[in-house]
Amino acid sequence: MNIDEFSQEVEKLQSTYKTNLTPDQVVAWYEDFKDLSLDNFKRAIDKTIATSKTMPTIAEVRGNISTRKMNLNSSYFYANFKDIRPYFDIITGEPLEPFN
Repeated sequence: MNIDEFSQEVEKLQSTYKTNLTPDQVVAWYEDFKDLSLDNFKRAIDKTIATSKTMPTIAEVRGNISTRKMNLNSSYFYANFKDIRPYFDIITGEPLEPFN
């Protein structure tokens, strides 16, 4: 993400919360978020605006960054869980094949 793209999103925050960051604060924010893609940063800003009543901190915006979508559907979990075998017999404690 470049500085112009970052500035547009920060401007959105400032106009939403009717506040202005100091130049030093803007530099600190940019240094913290410049490694993100623009899409991830936009999503984090939009989620923060949707959930925060006051001007967020860097940590609050960072908390809204999702880097991976997880499938928490239980049928997906159990479909993949059935192939997992334990390393030890739970009754005897003896190692199972091929670990013995």
